[in-house]
Amino acid sequence: MARKRRTAEEDQFNAVVGAMLERARRERKVSLSELAKELGVSVKQVHFWEIGENRLPMFQIYRISRFLKVPVTSLLPMVNVTTNPENRCAVLRKSC
Repeated sequence: MARKRRTAEEDQFNAVVGAMLERARRERKVSLSELAKELGVSVKQVHFWEIGENRLPMFQIYRISRFLKVPVTSLLPMVNVTTNPENRCAVLRKSC
C-alpha cells in the first residue's frame, strides 16, 4: 500500500512540535539518549521528531510531558479557534 504524502501544513506542524519538544528537553537538560531510553525508541527516532521529519504520536507527547514534567500543551502549538465560523476559518487560514 502506498504511503500518503504529507501536506506542507503537516510538515510545518511537525517541525513546530519538534522544535517545542527539543526546547523543553534542552531546558530540562535531558539528553536525546535519556529521552529515547525512557520512551523505548531509538535516539534517531527522537532526533527525527525534533527536526519534524517524523510525526510525533500523541501518546508519545503525553509520555514525554510526564517524563519532562511539563504540561502537554507546552509541546503543542496552540490555535485559538472560536465557534464563529468566520473567525475559525481566518485563524486556520482556510477558506470555508
